[in-house]
Amino acid sequence: MSLSLPEVKSFFRRPLRLRYHLITVFLVTMTPLFLFAVYMIYRSVEEERATFRRGAIERTRAIMTAVDSELKSSITTLEALATSRELDGDDLRLFYDEAMRVFKSQRDWTTINVADASGQQLMNLLRPFGSELPLVAEPDKVGIASKTQRTVIGNLVLGTTTKQLDFAIRTPVVRNGQTKYVISGVVKPTVIGELLAKQQLPRDWVLAVMDANHRIVTRTLDPERTVGEIAAQGLRAALPESAEGWGRGRSKEEKDVYRAYTRSPFSGWSVSMNISAQVVDAPLHGPLLSVALLGLGLLSLGIALALLLSSRTAASIESLSSSVVDLGLGKAAANHVPSRIAEVEHLRDAFLTARRLIQERSDERDQFEREVWRQASLLELTHDAVFVREFPHGPIIYWNRGAEALYGYPRAGAMGHSPHTLLKTFHPRGMDFVESELAEKGEWSGELIHTTRDGRKICSDSRHVLAVQADGKRIVLETNRDISVRKREEKTRQVQSAVNGILAESPALIEATPKLLRVLCELGEWDVAGMWEMDRTANELACVEVWHPASVPVPDFEADTRPRRFAPGTSLVGRVLESREPEWIADVTRDRNFLRAASARNDGIHAGFCFPIKLGEEVLGAIECFSREIRPPDVAFVQTLSAIGGQLGQFIQRKRAEEALELLNRILSKDAEPVA
Repeated sequence: MSLSLPEVKSFFRRPLRLRYHLITVFLVTMTPLFLFAVYMIYRSVEEERATFRRGAIERTRAIMTAVDSELKSSITTLEALATSRELDGDDLRLFYDEAMRVFKSQRDWTTINVADASGQQLMNLLRPFGSELPLVAEPDKVGIASKTQRTVIGNLVLGTTTKQLDFAIRTPVVRNGQTKYVISGVVKPTVIGELLAKQQLPRDWVLAVMDANHRIVTRTLDPERTVGEIAAQGLRAALPESAEGWGRGRSKEEKDVYRAYTRSPFSGWSVSMNISAQVVDAPLHGPLLSVALLGLGLLSLGIALALLLSSRTAASIESLSSSVVDLGLGKAAANHVPSRIAEVEHLRDAFLTARRLIQERSDERDQFEREVWRQASLLELTHDAVFVREFPHGPIIYWNRGAEALYGYPRAGAMGHSPHTLLKTFHPRGMDFVESELAEKGEWSGELIHTTRDGRKICSDSRHVLAVQADGKRIVLETNRDISVRKREEKTRQVQSAVNGILAESPALIEATPKLLRVLCELGEWDVAGMWEMDRTANELACVEVWHPASVPVPDFEADTRPRRFAPGTSLVGRVLESREPEWIADVTRDRNFLRAASARNDGIHAGFCFPIKLGEEVLGAIECFSREIRPPDVAFVQTLSAIGGQLGQFIQRKRAEEALELLNRILSKDAEPVA
């Protein structure tokens, strides 16, 4: 069938569908960029995978070395104990006391036991001496230690005496070439967990330590649940094949991961590190400059070709744009839009229909918003802080009077800001955890720390409810009630109770000092604490003890504090000696009278507080506390510790009286003569 010339012309003049125009423009513009991107992504991914592999294996190697060092530290202690002369005889009673003294110095040990070659326990510090005892949990390890006369590192097992998961280090007691006993130090797996906690890995990275039986000793993700479980199947299969390696597999949470692992030839234990496969496989950046320049050139070429091919559609689209503007202004659209694209004609009709639907939706939205704000007016009557924000981490869209009163920010100053940023919201597990719980369950409640406009930190009883608006946007209604007073009272009771307990069980202040300083740091949320004793002869306060957590190293400040002595009026301690009242410095690095400002600045110390230990008006000593944060004075805390200072003074007076009475009794007993 043949077509006439007019029919052919009519065929080619028919409007073409928009898809053909867009497909042509897309192919001409994007093909060069696509090919270039594929090449760069492939090269970058291969390079980054190699970097990941090397770095991960080196990291597990270093952690394995740290684990072995921790085990060797326990081995050294146990082997030193095995040389005790009390083990030369057959009576273990005296050795029981010596072992108890060593055990008290090992905070990560559960117990020390002594067994014979069969694994029968002869002594265990968890039971009184002479008690009937079961076999050890791993009698085969005892047999190996006895036979080889070498220290053996056990695996994670449920202890027959401790009734909890732990592992033992077993050292033979050799006398005259024969194994007499096997001493076991039973160690908590938490000591290994503390090593892993210091690594500060990204959230997608999971560290685990396994014993020689491939049981998990500790793990950075969900350690309480996974301790004692068998390692993932892929890791168990890989460990016997090589001492270290890298590969892809499945984690215990059934997630795709890349795994680096190292097995120790010393202990037989292993360390593995799981990295999310999404992180390793994600496209990574290559040389940015070359990508930008070449990509820009290819993009310019594609845009130029696209503009050339799409020139015939420009007039139709511009005409349609004019029609859309008319619709937006509420004007009637033109009866005809000249076009060579069939979809343009359909779009014109669709715009007219959309205008009608938009008007209907607008009326519905206005009615909905009137109802919402009617309900919101009721929220102004509550004393609780109530605000509404967009989800997730979105800006504030409603802020009631209770929120203004609690946080100090007026409504105009709060609207449009993220509440997490404005209030410096803190949760121990991070706000991402709160948002994920909210997304999963639709609501969340708990305690949050907020910072007010004047810098005060308050503890809030918070409740979040997730709702979906008519337009599909998700919002969060958040209510907060200030419970700072209640929390402060609870902390005060905790501090007072802890101090009472320490003083009740301590024979002298020197023995109670480290415990007191630790309680003040932990419950008072301070980083460093020090005890000062009054030297009446020199009328000075001298430092007797400095305590800080192991996680807060302050080498310069500690070295600058221990040899110090302060006269009245000099530095923070001297002010307390002179005034006999507590003193608070919000930032010691800016205080000209604080003589340790340089070392405090080096170790990041800011806030300082000191209170006297008094007996009546006599100053017997002082205790000072320091924080790495700048902290304004806390009146309630000052009052609590002032009372504790008086309590310590009475404690010292009582102990002095007891010592004097004891001395008098000894003198009387020595000088007394028998009566005929």
